Amino acid sequence: MSGAAERARASEPEPRRLRADAARNRQALIDAARRLFAHRGLAVTLDDIAAEAGVNVATAYRHFANKQELTGAFLQQKIDEAVTLADEAAAAPDPWQGLVGFLRRALDLMVANRGLHDVFTPGYAEEWLERLDDRIEPVLASIIGRAQAAGALRDDLEPGDLAVILQMLATVGDIPSDEQPTLL
Repeated sequence: MSGAAERARASEPEPRRLRADAARNRQALIDAARRLFAHRGLAVTLDDIAAEAGVNVATAYRHFANKQELTGAFLQQKIDEAVTLADEAAAAPDPWQGLVGFLRRALDLMVANRGLHDVFTPGYAEEWLERLDDRIEPVLASIIGRAQAAGALRDDLEPGDLAVILQMLATVGDIPSDEQPTLL
């Protein structure tokens, strides 16, 4: 390699450093989105997320085509958490305690995270509610069936009824936080 080529190459930024910076920016955006979605819900903008992450909004758009792409990653994680709660409830030796434990933990998850709460708000994030229903309904059907077989639950309760119960519980998140402890 000629001396001029070596000097030109030496003056170019190292690709690794840019990749590391880009990775840090991407992670900062994801972390900011998690914080804002949890605190303010899904209505935050990509501009809000970029500001929270300490990056320019153009940087946000380099990593995510739009807010929906970033929201999707966040909501997929929350759906996975909810399904894990249901799986753990289904594995409980006592089906009634499993069901009650699932409802309590799901409520805790919704109250602690405004973005997940928004999924349960009718008409707000219906696509994501459908995705959650598709994944969680078979597990809830198992929990309900076990509780019914044990005589701990009415025979006419169906998995769709739990979705309605969860939507009703999600409204607890709308009550000012200083009043919530008396409700739980």
